[in-house]
Amino acid sequence: MFRTAMQSSPIGMATVSADLTFSSVNPALCRILGRRGDDVVGRSVGEFMAPEFHDGDERHRRDLRMGVSESAFQEEQLIRGDGSRVWVAHSIGAVRDDEGALRSFVSQFADIEASRATRLALADLATRDELTAIDNRRSVVAQLGTTLAQERPASGRTAVLFADLDDLKGVNDRFDHAGGDSLLVAVALRLRQALRAEDTLSRFGGDEFVILLHSIPDPASAAQVAEKLRTSVAGPLEIEGEHLRPGISIGVAMVRPGDSPADTIARADAALYRAKQDGKGRVRLAEGD
Repeated sequence: MFRTAMQSSPIGMATVSADLTFSSVNPALCRILGRRGDDVVGRSVGEFMAPEFHDGDERHRRDLRMGVSESAFQEEQLIRGDGSRVWVAHSIGAVRDDEGALRSFVSQFADIEASRATRLALADLATRDELTAIDNRRSVVAQLGTTLAQERPASGRTAVLFADLDDLKGVNDRFDHAGGDSLLVAVALRLRQALRAEDTLSRFGGDEFVILLHSIPDPASAAQVAEKLRTSVAGPLEIEGEHLRPGISIGVAMVRPGDSPADTIARADAALYRAKQDGKGRVRLAEGD
């Protein structure tokens, strides 16, 4: 019955001996691997598994041998006959004799290449701004929450920059919303190019951007970075055949222990408001920083 179920299953299945070699494989697993059965049987499981997943597989099988668990699961990549990789969901079960000693393993491999790509794409949509392709509000607030929970002053502090374009309405009135969108995309690109790879750039909403600067020694250094960003945005820019010089104002707040993401963003927003009041195109530090 097991042999019949294994051979007819649409899920890749295999029996694996205690020394981690394939004892038998079904047609579905051969299709996943792009190999014949006689090219797989008798060979080590590790030969067909991407190297970065070996440690996890060995750990799971060690737990199964010791009786810590009776089944295990991990998503991993298998190496096909042509050298390409395929994502699978790998479930492992332990087969024991009457005395409880491990005799072998039963593995099931479900091809999740397409579903994983869809899942990752949906996750990306949930955290990316559709227009500018940078992080969105949800993503930056979540990252700031993580930062606040892990902040270690000895390794440098984190600064929150709240930036706002100075005249997006004028651009929209002059070129319509398509021109305004082009401006936002161009500004996002300039900001990204002026930041380090480890910093976070997000579109917070409308013409607002929130930036996380990590490992910043002090408020003065954060203000210097903000000034660099302001200058990088202000260069000549062509929109629909006309030349503009976009302006941006930036408020800067340092992360403080005990604050919530909303607290920190609100202090940076208040500093931005002062920058606007002082004539726009300026950088201002939050009070107390």
